[in-house]
Amino acid sequence: MQKIDRASALVLVTLLAACGGSPTTSPTVAAPVATVPATVAKPTQADQPVGTSAPATNAVSPTKSVPTPNVTAAAGPSNNADGAASGQLGTLGAGLDKLKSYSMSWTLAYDTKDDKGAAQTTGWTMQQDFINASKNLHMVWATNNTATNDKSRVEFFQLDDTFYSVNPTAADAKQQCFAIKSAEFSASKSILRPADFFGNLQNAKLLAKGETVNGVVTDHFQTGENSVSFAAGMTGAGDAWVAQQGGFVVKFTGKYAGKIGVGAAIFGAAAGDKTPDGQLTWNYSVDNIDKVPPITVPANCAKPGSGIPLPPNTLEKSDIGPITSFKTKDTPKNMVAFYTTQMLALGYTVETQSDIGEMSQLLFAKGDSKVSVIVVAQDGVTNVLITNQP
Repeated sequence: MQKIDRASALVLVTLLAACGGSPTTSPTVAAPVATVPATVAKPTQADQPVGTSAPATNAVSPTKSVPTPNVTAAAGPSNNADGAASGQLGTLGAGLDKLKSYSMSWTLAYDTKDDKGAAQTTGWTMQQDFINASKNLHMVWATNNTATNDKSRVEFFQLDDTFYSVNPTAADAKQQCFAIKSAEFSASKSILRPADFFGNLQNAKLLAKGETVNGVVTDHFQTGENSVSFAAGMTGAGDAWVAQQGGFVVKFTGKYAGKIGVGAAIFGAAAGDKTPDGQLTWNYSVDNIDKVPPITVPANCAKPGSGIPLPPNTLEKSDIGPITSFKTKDTPKNMVAFYTTQMLALGYTVETQSDIGEMSQLLFAKGDSKVSVIVVAQDGVTNVLITNQP
């Protein structure tokens, strides 16, 4: 059976949690990065993925005016009499569902020193392209931990109801792409988002109007202390550029210093008084607005599934790599007879068959190819698991 590399397995386990009624062989899931501590409030937000293509390098230009996408304005901060604005800017990613497509990048780094005084950095970069109409996405997630020398990288795609995890550096070509297909699965709803960390951008003060960032006319705000929930206890400020049309955050950068407090666990640091002083920096950017080309997977990414014929009236069908699983109201005996007939017609022979209680297992062989079929009766339905081992 095809194997998957450690980094791909981590993100697959994370994303499979969104499947809900996943096949019995599906793993349960954890986040692709450390979980936000329970003490950090996670605001409700529209299901929009975040993170994207390479970080934008466009310089901020207060004089250049470029038309912005025609989107519905979102609520912004309140203006007082002298033109200075204050209040909340909302959450990162809010309003992006009104765009046709976009790229987004998100980098976060925590620089500190270990107990011997040596500098160390922990953080990650998230890059993503997203098309709203199809919900298709391409994402690269890379982590960096100089203390452990861990530099993992995960790349994946979601096209319609099929998810692909890609590792182009795998020595075995069969391990370079792993796919999952399930109507109940959506990677875009299970991705850890910047809003999960930053919450509502608050304590905002208007600095300038009409600055063009990433081709979008924006208003420039400064966010003060306590605007980043997981960095409570640190001091610093951030800068946010909010689109005049659409009200979404185009760019958000910042730098905080001090003890990271409740966010220590995210970066593997000790909590409380033992947390060393450090510096937290980030850069969030939305670019390529309405200009993302069609998203395609690498040529070596095969469609998931066993490729073995299915009976009519299957229920809850899922494909994970070379595995197909489904349920049926037909009897286990009929399923055994169906696959015996089908596989013999395809030129396979029955290598082994075993029946134990409510479970039957058949192994078919043709040359170097082997196909395993497991049939189990459970809770009034028949579960079938097919694994193709070419």
